[in-house]
Amino acid sequence: DVDRIEKLYRKLAPEVFSQRRLLQGIYSRFDTDAFERAIRATLGEYLAGVGRNPKDVDGIRMKSELLGTGLALVTKRIDTGSVWVLTNNSKAKYWSNDSELWRQHHEARDSGKFYPNSDYQLAKLVQASASAPFYLDGVEIEIEPDTFGHFLDGGASPFNNPSQELFLMATLKSFGRSWSTEDVSPFGFNWKTGAGNLMMLSLGTGIWRHKIDAKAFGSKWAASKAAHALMGIMHDAAKHSEIWMQAISEPRHSHEIDGNLLDLRDLRIVQEPLLQYRRINPRLERDW
Repeated sequence: DVDRIEKLYRKLAPEVFSQRRLLQGIYSRFDTDAFERAIRATLGEYLAGVGRNPKDVDGIRMKSELLGTGLALVTKRIDTGSVWVLTNNSKAKYWSNDSELWRQHHEARDSGKFYPNSDYQLAKLVQASASAPFYLDGVEIEIEPDTFGHFLDGGASPFNNPSQELFLMATLKSFGRSWSTEDVSPFGFNWKTGAGNLMMLSLGTGIWRHKIDAKAFGSKWAASKAAHALMGIMHDAAKHSEIWMQAISEPRHSHEIDGNLLDLRDLRIVQEPLLQYRRINPRLERDW
């Protein structure tokens, strides 16, 4: 529950992020091993609380019955440049390599050798989804025999705010194409759209624009200019997601976009909202 999440955050953040390492830039800014230990200790405490062996953290997989709700984790597989959004939906295409639902697909592509998403260790996925480049090292996960993927924080992608991707995942539908033995999308959800069917609450961690004086920017070294531009791209991607989510919904409390669109009140690209949507992400700029 939310109270437990807040307590965990206040406990773990100082343990992981209080002490910066030497030789930053050669090594990650913070101790990745400390971050991994914190995740495993937290899951171990939970296991002990439900009467299980606290040392069996590796046994908690995406298919675990301990997950009492739907779960999606966004991570970037940097070695192939692809974004992976992993869920515990048993109808997803790569949930199982012997799934009757997707058997025809895997046989046609000879892709049945992969390790199924259902067997991925939860601790590793959680760590990967929060391992921001420069701050923490990524996580290697074996995805098929003798093949490893290197995974980083999903924030290093257009889905730092994953609202748009999660809406697509939940509502994408198959219309006449033989995707599987059932009429489902590769994500396996097929939920109905409509404000009476879907409600999304999107919680951000605060935002500020990385402003800089034009002349000061021009005098910076090329590497500094590139870093500033990349940070701007992350902001643009989050803003893009926010625009589209508000443009297909009718938020009761709209989130301000910019001076042109303001908060998109009474502006939509569809007459009937496709969902209820609420974004909470406070600005951290001093003038705000």
